[in-house]
Amino acid sequence: MPLQDNARRRISVMEKSTDHLTKEQYFVDENSSETADKGPRFGCRYVQSMLLCLALVSGIGTRTNIAVAVVAMTDKYASPNPNVPTYDWNNTSVIISSFFWTYISLQVLAGHLGRKYGPKYFLFGTSLLNFFACAAIPFSAARLGSYGVIACRIVQGMCQGFLYPSIQVMMGTWIPKEERATLNNLIFAGVAIGGIYSTLLTGYISASWWGWTYSFYILSLVGFLWCILWLFFGHDSPAKHPRITKEEKKYIQSSLKQEDDIQLPTPWKQIFTCVPLYAILIAYVGNLFGYAVMTTEIPTYLAKVMSFDVKRNAINNAIPTAVSLLASMITGPASDWLIQKQYLSTLNTRRFAQIIGSYGNAICLIWMSFLSKDQAYMAVIILSFASTLTSFVQIGCNVNHLDLSPRFSGVIFGILNAIGQLASVVAPLFVQFAVTDTKSIEQWRTVFIITAGFFITGASVFYFLASATRQTWDGPDLKDLSENKKKTVQCRTEFVQNRIMTKQVETKDNYLKKEVEDEAIDKGPIFGCRHVQALLLFCGITVELMTRLSLSLSIVAMTKQTSENHNIPTYDWKDSNLIISSFYWGYLVFQLLAGQLSKNYGSRWILFGAMGINSFATIAIPMAAHYFGSEGVMAFRILQGLSQGGIFPTCYNMLGRWAPKNERARIITFVYSGMSLGTIVCFPITGIISASYLGWPASFYLFGGLGFVWSVVWIWFGHNSPASHPSITPEEKRYIEVSLNQEMEIE
Repeated sequence: MPLQDNARRRISVMEKSTDHLTKEQYFVDENSSETADKGPRFGCRYVQSMLLCLALVSGIGTRTNIAVAVVAMTDKYASPNPNVPTYDWNNTSVIISSFFWTYISLQVLAGHLGRKYGPKYFLFGTSLLNFFACAAIPFSAARLGSYGVIACRIVQGMCQGFLYPSIQVMMGTWIPKEERATLNNLIFAGVAIGGIYSTLLTGYISASWWGWTYSFYILSLVGFLWCILWLFFGHDSPAKHPRITKEEKKYIQSSLKQEDDIQLPTPWKQIFTCVPLYAILIAYVGNLFGYAVMTTEIPTYLAKVMSFDVKRNAINNAIPTAVSLLASMITGPASDWLIQKQYLSTLNTRRFAQIIGSYGNAICLIWMSFLSKDQAYMAVIILSFASTLTSFVQIGCNVNHLDLSPRFSGVIFGILNAIGQLASVVAPLFVQFAVTDTKSIEQWRTVFIITAGFFITGASVFYFLASATRQTWDGPDLKDLSENKKKTVQCRTEFVQNRIMTKQVETKDNYLKKEVEDEAIDKGPIFGCRHVQALLLFCGITVELMTRLSLSLSIVAMTKQTSENHNIPTYDWKDSNLIISSFYWGYLVFQLLAGQLSKNYGSRWILFGAMGINSFATIAIPMAAHYFGSEGVMAFRILQGLSQGGIFPTCYNMLGRWAPKNERARIITFVYSGMSLGTIVCFPITGIISASYLGWPASFYLFGGLGFVWSVVWIWFGHNSPASHPSITPEEKRYIEVSLNQEMEIE
């Protein structure tokens, strides 16, 4: 009876308020953000912006330091300490580029996950693993050579694939429209700060007695400290912040014209047919190609052509970044001021900023390409001027997707970054192909002129095709939702009244949700069937990552004698990078089909089959290498990719049926932490086995065998849904199904 009394009291309040809905509850006027109380002068949105800025500082620091460190890693005179290791590597551009091989793979997924489940814990977990991988680079270089460094860079790229999309999701929920350019520049000033402190720190430490190895340790330590701050002070949205004032929360949500409880399906078709987004994409590709050349290859240009030593090289690379940082502090507020005062429309502000930034960079690169060797410091001045102009790009195409769709900004940025970062993959490889003599001014001139062409093309397309109008598919704003919400409240009132009369008050009314969950629903055992399913998926993803990544280290032992057992075969292959990348040729094929199949027919057997085929392909790799050479290994890597393409979409369908809304974030975070565990476990085990008497084939047998063991356990204990589980308690089953039914109604 207490539950029914609570329901009647809630319904009484609802009936009185339904016909007189207040502006604060259901309607926000178009101009309310201009006159509303914005809360404290230094509010929670600024705290979140500062944390995101620091995320970029630490993330960019661990990403870009390799451009300076690799010079010291290959120069035995860089440090006065003779015990600092150096290496004779000719694939430094491949090392730099390897970061982007996996960086592009998780962009779309990261944005979608962040929008749906909140970016906080995804950003925390992936950042933590990124810093571990950075700290492991000196060890990997010593034990496994350049391929070990490449493996760590690949892990870093995979983790940092979550960085930008997660930040974009946070910006879409925290940054008011009126402060968009200012806070965007504040946040992305972290890119410049990270570049400055990373290059300066790496340069000075590399030239000191400590040597280049300590630069990786210090940068990783800074990252670990950020993780602690983020865990305690980061929040997904104003609605989830426990200490935000009502005034600031209302101001942010009013400006964005969104409610915190409105969840809409991602409009994929509309996104992929939106012409202004293609304008952003083309400009973004041009920017990223230019940025990749200027950040990863300019240190080599200054060292080889302009003859700067490692310490001066670090300083000269930091100067342009510092200038860019100072410029961004001016361009962001200036852009907002121009828009607010209506001197320029939002669209024209974005257009002109992009033209100034991209065309200016192009002119600087062309100018620099004609400098002689005795004009070294003029090159630094030109680079500083180019970096100043780069700050305009940040308020051009880089922020324009927030104008089009603040609600789906994370998803859109994931798409843009996934495609755009291909330019970051191609740029270092292009330089390695074009510059065969790193001291040749003529060859560098070709690189700079082609890069200028990318800048000009991207900006020109953006100017003619861009838009700053919020798209209709972004979803209704509060004004549109108000009338619908009135009707919804009235309908739900009548529904709950009928349920009370029949003594069947259940959780289908959103206004009784808290009472039902807290007072009426038994969640079942402390460690229930949903936790068993989550544990099984966690183990499955751990094994999947081990079978995927082991080849990144095994390939070193396959092409060089590393085992004490001289009967272990080795091969003279020149296509190692091709072998590693062949996995993704098949991986992309099965993604959409697997999700649809598991949705229609259940996930259990699809996961079983996918893992079984993947395990078989893993075990078969040593035999394929022996009988068919590198082509045989590629064939089974493609088969691995095909089978693993079905694992992640199927896991999502499983989680959609097993993870209650109130536990979703922690269950999903736990399940996908298997990616981190698989990566962490895979590399040391593969390295130890490859160097042992067992040799590299044993690592494939071990990981493939673990896959078969998991498949057997899964087929016995895995189940498609609570409804198909034979031993789930009625209480747990009802709890899960009620939670998911409520959520489906809300969405």
